[in-house]
Amino acid sequence: MNKNKLKGLAAYLLVALIVTACNQEEHIADTTRVAARFSVGMDGGSQEVTTQSRASGDTWNREDSIGVFMVNNGTSDLFADAENVKYWSEDGTSTFTVAQGYEDIYFPVDETQKVDFWAYYPFSSEVNNLIYPVSVSNQDNQAAIDLLYANSYRFNTAGYDKTDPEVNLVFSHQLARLVLETIPGQGMTSLSGMAVRVHGMNTNAEFDLSTGKLSTYDNPGNLPIDIKMIEDGKRYEAIFLPAVTTYTGEWRFDFILGTDIYTWYVPSNVRFEAGVQHGWSISVQRVPIPVSARIEPWVVAPTNTGIAN
Repeated sequence: MNKNKLKGLAAYLLVALIVTACNQEEHIADTTRVAARFSVGMDGGSQEVTTQSRASGDTWNREDSIGVFMVNNGTSDLFADAENVKYWSEDGTSTFTVAQGYEDIYFPVDETQKVDFWAYYPFSSEVNNLIYPVSVSNQDNQAAIDLLYANSYRFNTAGYDKTDPEVNLVFSHQLARLVLETIPGQGMTSLSGMAVRVHGMNTNAEFDLSTGKLSTYDNPGNLPIDIKMIEDGKRYEAIFLPAVTTYTGEWRFDFILGTDIYTWYVPSNVRFEAGVQHGWSISVQRVPIPVSARIEPWVVAPTNTGIAN
């Protein structure tokens, strides 16, 4: 084999090696796994977003946790390895990272494949078939019943891919909030030590994470809800299922002072709407008992006689 042929063969092999190396580099880049990174905010209405506020307070708390799902863009097609993955705010900021015992959610390797994200708060391991169980029967820890929901498609219809891994989750309130301001009315000097209880409201429902809607309300029955005291005798708060009264007295609030109970019957057509804080100022008062009196004239009996010895 002459030198020219050897040189040609060497050049060919060098080109082949370079092409192979380039293909290998491209192959490696295509298969790089990129984890999603989440920052969360609250929908303040009209798509105004605040980065940290939520219903049970005005900031995220340390170790607040959310559940996250990844789906194909514009669909409800779930990724099997990205269902109800727990993320948490370790320090109470709006940045959430994967919780211990869970794996990060990774974008599809193909960067042309767009995805959306669903998320809810607070995290629950009891989610089954995309149904989140809702209960407001216990108001002691309102952060634990303050249901929030986010669907990234709402603010980004084009979807996300691994070239832009920063995912902004904008949450909105799914339940209604009630704030009662109570003041002493007629015949009352103080409401200290007063408890508040409501009758006639549903306490349980199901939330569909694929549609973002509540359904399957239970029957109210006779199960009362004890309203959380915020300031003794002055302020009470609750988180309720969205609802509307159909007649006066369908919902009944009892204001309990010792053995005395003062009752407020909620008027008809009162709405408790999702994402809305409803305020009522209630005057608790004694009802005077009307008393009328008259003096009956003496009836004069006949005079009797007798003998004293």
